[in-house]
Formats: sequence, C-alpha cells, structure tokens
Amino acid sequence: MFLIRHAKDMNEENQGNVLFLILVAVVLFAALSYAVTQSSRGGGNVSEEQMQLKMSQVMQQAAQMKYAVDRLYLMNTVEQIEALDSTALNNSGTVELPGGGTTTGVTVGLFEPSIGTGTITPPQDIFEAGTGSWQYFNTYSFSFAGEELGGTSDFDEVIALSLITPEACAAINKMMHGDSSEVVGTSSGSAYTYTHTGCNTFNGTDRWFIYPLKGN
Repeated sequence: MFLIRHAKDMNEENQGNVLFLILVAVVLFAALSYAVTQSSRGGGNVSEEQMQLKMSQVMQQAAQMKYAVDRLYLMNTVEQIEALDSTALNNSGTVELPGGGTTTGVTVGLFEPSIGTGTITPPQDIFEAGTGSWQYFNTYSFSFAGEELGGTSDFDEVIALSLITPEACAAINKMMHGDSSEVVGTSSGSAYTYTHTGCNTFNGTDRWFIYPLKGN
C-alpha cells in the first residue's frame, strides 16, 4: 500500500514539474516574441555607440579617398577627379576651373580599378532615406568657421554625405569637436558657409557632412 501511495505521489510530482516547465517555456516564448516584435518595430534604429563606430568608418573612408586624390595630383597623373565611380582615364575630359569655366584635361573616376581604392560605400543606415552614397563636388566654394577653404572664394573640391540622420550628424560632430550639438550652415548661390567642419544643417532639415579634398 505504501509503494502504491509513493508511486502516486511521485507521479503527481512529475506532473507538477512538467506543468512548471511548460509554464517556463510559455513565458520564455512570450518574452522572445516581444523582443523580436520590438526589434522589428525599431527598424534601422542604431544605438549611440553603434553610430559612433559607423561614423568612424565614414571618417576612414573619407581619409582613404583624400589620400588617393592627393597621390594622383602629386604625381600629376590626372588634372581632376571626374566622379566617384569607375570611369576610365580620359585624356580629353572636362576640367572645372577654380575661377569658373572649363578646360580640357586628364580626368578619371576615383574608383577606377588601377587607382586601388575600390568602390567605397558608406553605411546605409546613416541616411534619412535608408540609402545613399558619397558625392563629389567641384563647382562650389566652401568656407569653414569664417575661413575660405584654400584661402579664396574659388571653387573647391570636396566629397560629401547628404541628408544624413540627426543621430549620424550628432555622432560626427561629437567625434570631430567633442560636441554633438546641431549647427547651422548657410548657402548663397554656389557658396556654402559652414559653422565648422563636420555636419551642418541647411534649410532646417538637410544635414550635410563635407570633407575637403582640395581647396583653391
């Protein structure tokens, strides 16, 4: 009789353990489902630490392109970069003159295979639209903190990231200036005035990061 009662008690205990394990599994599954749901709702949200890492990558890319351009100009290999693409060396390319107008000279795409940079793509979640690329400009003049790039109002050569997120803008400013505050730039015709190097906001919403390649 004792053995029968003992077996019955053990059976009830096992059933209780199984029910407890099932309850734990249900709770864990619910927690996991909630986490996945929150993650999916978060979309492309990036933490401040992750954004700092991404903007460090951006700075490395910019420095890599600046080095490649300096090397090309120093060696007199080309007279001007044509675009940030793989356009082949062109001995009759269009060269934008610093003071305005054009002439004919040797141009090339910065990502042309023989240059060695490869195609450089910035992190995509730093852009408001979720996608974007580096841009190259050579028909605008830039000044930073009241000083003309290159010392004159002639056209400069820069690379840029446009319409980046407020988080990306704050991260690059904190990295470069120790202050993540948003600063405002102004433009007039082909002249752009930046409060400082880094990210400046134009028209209240358009956040641009400009990296100088060559001042004129």
